[in-house]
Amino acid sequence: MSLVVAILVAALAYLYIRSNRQAKIRWHSRLNLPGVWRSPESELGAASHELRLAGNFEGGDFVEVVSAGDGPSQTRKGRWRLVGNALVLTTSDEERRFQVHLFQPGYIGLEQNQAERLVLRKQADNVVPLHGKN
Repeated sequence: MSLVVAILVAALAYLYIRSNRQAKIRWHSRLNLPGVWRSPESELGAASHELRLAGNFEGGDFVEVVSAGDGPSQTRKGRWRLVGNALVLTTSDEERRFQVHLFQPGYIGLEQNQAERLVLRKQADNVVPLHGKN
């Protein structure tokens, strides 16, 4: 009897872990973070925010460029990773954590401590791979 209970508990634990892993994979593929993200205001010539994420769905390198209209731009470089619903940007001297909100494919919101909120739109990639026949 105890063997049956142990097998049942192990099976339930396996199913739970498997479903969580699949949900995480779906979340990462829906976000599709790697690429260039820009604030919609940057198209209007106002203050702009650009976030370039390289790597895979879970992390990689980033470059963040913030410009205040006509003033000089500020650039940060470092590593990014996705931890649950949080995007963590780590540079050599600081670590910033943003809650990620997916509005629709290609639009995300980043929120930091209820103080800083940012909406970003993914830049469309117009590169089409061409495969020639040999």
